Amino acid sequence: MSEQQDRRVPAAALTEACVRLLRQVGVPSDQAAVTADVCVQADLRGVESHGVLRLPAYIHQVTHGLMAADTRVEVVHDHGAMALLDGRGGFGQVAASQAMGMAIRKAKDYGVGAVGVRNAGHFGMAAYYAMMALGHDCIGIVVSNAAPSMAPWGGMDAILGSNPLCVAIPTQTDTPIVLDMATSLVARGKIRLAAEKGEKIPPTWALDAAGQPTDDAAAALKGTLLPVGGPKGYGLALVNDVLA
Repeated sequence: MSEQQDRRVPAAALTEACVRLLRQVGVPSDQAAVTADVCVQADLRGVESHGVLRLPAYIHQVTHGLMAADTRVEVVHDHGAMALLDGRGGFGQVAASQAMGMAIRKAKDYGVGAVGVRNAGHFGMAAYYAMMALGHDCIGIVVSNAAPSMAPWGGMDAILGSNPLCVAIPTQTDTPIVLDMATSLVARGKIRLAAEKGEKIPPTWALDAAGQPTDDAAAALKGTLLPVGGPKGYGLALVNDVLA
């Protein structure tokens, strides 16, 4: 392992650096802080595929006009326990944080709160938002769709995203129950991370562009992910896509 890979950086310092980089491309300070926190918390939980690794892609999207620097979330519908927000092409972290905060408030008023988000970018680690509910003695449930990267069971063309599911449940101890999973065998970000490190991947994770199992991470990125649990994972991914 290289010296650069071995380097340890305090979480607070890493967060500050991420905020500075986001501010340089026009992201408002409060939104930069939220986005940076999501990235760093993912790294702290060991979910490196959804951590600071993602920051260059976010900056690229902003500087190339693919994502709005200023995420001005719009309330499209708000009725009782349910609401729909529009991220207006901005950061998924900002929109999702606002959505979960709104869902928690609604749950306190109505017993349940359901808030959807449309038209927002990649939101990072799903557990970040589900776990927001824990401090309010609520169960947090998060589902999302994603860009096509996974073939249906028995197929070879990417039709569905890795479409994650996360459930966070408070307990009577300091340790909550948190399930955070992609509906593919592995999140695409983990394959991207393996490709950057020059590492092999298990051949059960993905198919190459010709539809053949591969242990080459770079070839897998040109191909398609496989659903977890075969047809069951495909079914979960399809349902998550519809719900999201």
